[in-house]
Amino acid sequence: MIALALPIVLPVGTILLYFWMAWLLLRQIARTGERAYAWLVVALVIWPSIVWALNGAGSIVLRNPRQAAHVFPYSMSGALGVSTGLMYEIIGAAHQLIGNALLVVAVYSLCRTNLQRVTRQAA
Repeated sequence: MIALALPIVLPVGTILLYFWMAWLLLRQIARTGERAYAWLVVALVIWPSIVWALNGAGSIVLRNPRQAAHVFPYSMSGALGVSTGLMYEIIGAAHQLIGNALLVVAVYSLCRTNLQRVTRQAA
């Protein structure tokens, strides 16, 4: 019974957590007016949502490789000799790299904002 509910409960719980995180960050932006929190919204809410949608397309490719041309119009397997599995790994690594780069920008922006605030208070 629990195994039947997990495919429904886990994605719904994930979506609810993303909405809650977005609400908290947007409330913080409205309170403080700092743009650094907008980078957190992009890194923690928008980018994972995009990747989640793209993973759905990737799972179609892994289930039925014949439809890969419809999901990924530029076939890397034909042009470069890259297998579908390797292409999926490359996409996963790119997802991690972009997500981590967005987080670095967000943390840097927050640190810079806090440093400016401390400098103003000291003066």
